[in-house]
Amino acid sequence: MLEIYNEKVQDLFVNPSHRPANGMKIRESPSLGFYAEGLRKYPVKSFNEIEAKMEEGSKNRSVAAT
Repeated sequence: MLEIYNEKVQDLFVNPSHRPANGMKIRESPSLGFYAEGLRKYPVKSFNEIEAKMEEGSKNRSVAAT
């Protein structure tokens, strides 16, 4: 799960205090297409696990006044 905020790509499963300052790099592969380098993947087996991961990622979103 990722977000693009202020032109920086961030992994939402990483605590904001441990994220790289310049964000993640976007790469292109002939077999994968475009991807975020280092984006974490978590296998899930049930809807409850999906819901928990979505909630975890939502809590780590960037929130600021506009």
